[in-house]
This record gives sequence, C-alpha cells and structure tokens, in this order.
Amino acid sequence: MRKWFVVMAVIALLLAGGAERSSAQFLGLIDWTKGVQAIPYSSQTFGWSFTLSHGVAVTHLGVWDYNGGTRTNDHLVRLWKADQSLVASGTVLSTTVSTLGSGGNYWAWVQLSSPVWLSPGTYVIGADYIIGDATMRVDYLASNASFGPYVSYVTARQRLGAYGFPDTESDTLKRGFFGPNFQYVPEPALLQLPFLLGLGGAGLWWRRRRTA
Repeated sequence: MRKWFVVMAVIALLLAGGAERSSAQFLGLIDWTKGVQAIPYSSQTFGWSFTLSHGVAVTHLGVWDYNGGTRTNDHLVRLWKADQSLVASGTVLSTTVSTLGSGGNYWAWVQLSSPVWLSPGTYVIGADYIIGDATMRVDYLASNASFGPYVSYVTARQRLGAYGFPDTESDTLKRGFFGPNFQYVPEPALLQLPFLLGLGGAGLWWRRRRTA
C-alpha cells in the first residue's frame, strides 16, 4: 500500500511539472445569440460580472470586434474583484489585428506581461468605449451565451457616463454588455484530476486482483 502511494505521488508531481505545457487556453465568453449591437451611447465602461468555481490564470484581455474590421480607437480593458480592487488591465490598440473565434466572433487581444492568478470568487470585467464610435459596439439583450470551464455569468454591468469600475448592475438588459473578454488557463491540477482518479482506480483494481 505504501509503495503505491509513493508511486502515485511521483506521477502527480511529474504531471504538475508538465501541466503548463499541456494546459488548454479558454475564452471566458465563447459565443452567444446576438441581441442589440449598439453604438456606445456614452463614453463609459461596459462589461459583465461572473463567478469562478476554481482558480484560473488569466493571460489575455480583449474586446469583441463585431465585424472584424478597422477600429478607430484604443480600448482599455480591466478586470476587478467584486470589492472593486483592480487585478489586471491592458490596452487593446486600434492597430491590433482581430482574430476569428467560435461562432464567427472576432476578438482583439492584448497579452498580459505575466499571467494573473484568480482564485474562486466573483469578478467584473469592463472595457472603455467612446461615445458614437461606430467601429466598436457592445451587445445586449443577448441569449444562449456560452462560457469557458468554471466561468458562470452573473449580470451586465456598466459605469454610467464615466470610466472605471462598472458599479451599476443592468439586470433589465438581461445578458450583456458583451464586449470585453479574457483568455485563461485553468488550474493545472484540475486538468489532471480525472486522469489521476482513473489511475488510482486502476491501481486499486490491480491490488485486489493480485490478492484475490
């Protein structure tokens, strides 16, 4: 029994050491049925709040490019804890080339200088928009939204008439304001857990077989 636990511990350490290379990259917001694709009616911050059920490492921040075309302005994207403390920020330049993702959505990204670790909890993501900028829009009254692993949508958020933490919840607008987004890598141990559980079960079966 003791030897088996030692073997399992060694395997777990080896898997953890290679997890960074094997971990998949996910989007916080993947796709949704589009609602109203609105030109910003005010220079302010639009976004949405979400919860994480497990820890993740955020690697990129981005904005939705509704037609994959030329953008006129830069966009500051920020990520906060529910208590309004800033945890990550990055500016998506107007010259950044958008990439095509799931559902035909175009995204423009900025890579963080180093990954930012988020523990389980509630967070708010927001992007700054300029009034009347027809090259960048936010989507609201959306439906059938899909999110990455461990990410659960809470509600739309905005900062009325100003830039900063989106302190106003917008339940009446249902899902939205979809525009800001993030890329992340889940906690490596969580990705390896199903394999380890299966390995443990196989080991138990083998021990019982030998002693039968």
